[in-house]
Amino acid sequence: MTLRAEQAFYKHGLHNTTGRTGILILVSMLERRVHVLADKGINDHVPAGTWDGLVNGILDGIRTGQATDAICAAIAECGTLLAQVSPADSRDNPNELPDTLIQEP
Repeated sequence: MTLRAEQAFYKHGLHNTTGRTGILILVSMLERRVHVLADKGINDHVPAGTWDGLVNGILDGIRTGQATDAICAAIAECGTLLAQVSPADSRDNPNELPDTLIQEP
């Protein structure tokens, strides 16, 4: 799962953000596995275990039939973390990554 996450991270250009703050949340519903991969600009600034907490929250949501809510909560938490580490600058704040779900076969 880690290799697949790394491949997707680079394939979709999540490493190309200015502050190196891209975050990938890879969810395999079939395998019931989740992996979070964050670039250096965010990963170096969050407490150890942060990503494990997000993974466990999503897995709990999958187990209880609340996968969508759990994934949305994880995305919101990533937004909160990003705002703390790399606050938006109103003068120059382009949206560097698409705001869409990426599905792979």
